[in-house]
Amino acid sequence: MSPLVAKCSICRRVRDDGGIEVGQGTWGDLRNFLIKYDLRPIDVDFSHIDCPECAQAYRNALLYMTPQSQTVSSDAGS
Repeated sequence: MSPLVAKCSICRRVRDDGGIEVGQGTWGDLRNFLIKYDLRPIDVDFSHIDCPECAQAYRNALLYMTPQSQTVSSDAGS
């Protein structure tokens, strides 16, 4: 059975949960992770999620987006 590794769907970093509670690991480069555990990409199954930094940036971007209807001037047809 291949290990399941969390991979950020935005920045492509992976979470290294090695030796600690699942979900509490640090995020880092995929290549370094594979080297550290002597793995090949084919040896691992990936679960695509967003790392905390990318998730926060995405939430901030959504928060500050304005709907299309609000960006049109109210006197555009005059």
